Amino acid sequence: MLKPTISNPEDELSEHFPHLLLIHNKATAEDFTPLRFKMMQKMYRSIFSKSKYITESNLGIGSGRLVKHLNPENCGPLINIFLIPDYCQNEEMTFRGHPSMEEILKKLRANIFGATKSSLTHVQLTEKTWLIYCSRVWENVKKSSFFVEYTKLMP
Repeated sequence: MLKPTISNPEDELSEHFPHLLLIHNKATAEDFTPLRFKMMQKMYRSIFSKSKYITESNLGIGSGRLVKHLNPENCGPLINIFLIPDYCQNEEMTFRGHPSMEEILKKLRANIFGATKSSLTHVQLTEKTWLIYCSRVWENVKKSSFFVEYTKLMP
């Protein structure tokens, strides 16, 4: 609804589909093994096979840059899955088959902020124009017959 309408029929608005990043928290040591990670990727690939979400944009942990043994050679084609290990106060007693929590979270943050952003319009969309579009959409919602019916039912 917040997508701007095309004012010029010759302009074509491209579809925008978000990056899908699947985050597993409380991951066990077994989740960091190539076999288990490959099974996760296969399952998610089948679930999102018909989806238009961007699932293969190298945002996950399976690139081999953070965890060396989780790479495309061992785990197959990448899908955006990120594993966050189970947190324990006493780090000395936890299994260290993965980098530290701080390292993993820094990489997750960097991946999210480094994701490519596709534009909704061919022209630059500023906060001011986006707010104008939002107010137009809200006006349309308020004039909608469904909204009017709903407000009549509310006490």
